[in-house]
Amino acid sequence: MEVQITTDHNIEGSMGLNEYLGATLKDDLARFDSHLTKVDVHLADENSHKDTPNDKRCILQASVKGRPPIVVRNHADTVELSFTGALSKLVSSLDSQLDKLKSR
Repeated sequence: MEVQITTDHNIEGSMGLNEYLGATLKDDLARFDSHLTKVDVHLADENSHKDTPNDKRCILQASVKGRPPIVVRNHADTVELSFTGALSKLVSSLDSQLDKLKSR
């Protein structure tokens, strides 16, 4: 599974952030590895010049073999919380989608 991480100009991307996000994704999505080809992570700070609640956004797009991509998004107060919230939603969506395939 390939992982690609992008940030907007308001979030400073770093090697440490990329390693953390990539490792967390690979650990949490390991059981879906045979179904996934790529996961895109998009991080943004919607109000960079203000400190407002829930202004950090994470969008995860998972490319599933033979299926349309699954896209989830989450807003939170920090980049880490927005990412973990989106990852939780992605795991839930993958469970649901792949369970439907198994029952056919």
